Amino acid sequence: MPVRVFTALPLSQAHAQKLEAKLEKITGKKVELCNVIEPGCLGGVRLEYDGKRVDDTIRHRLDAVHSLLKNTIL
Repeated sequence: MPVRVFTALPLSQAHAQKLEAKLEKITGKKVELCNVIEPGCLGGVRLEYDGKRVDDTIRHRLDAVHSLLKNTIL
């Protein structure tokens, strides 16, 4: 199963192997990682596979905080 991994910097071989093993355990499928460098994510990782998107990037967290503050009535 192809998995696109978006990160601000390239994954090290050790991190890629750990992530691959964890995803294979979760999905029960053979995983093939494709690391996409996206400096705008600032840090963290975003995964896209099987039509799903798992976003745990700093950019995503900052956007969530911004949205929360924008919609807060003081």
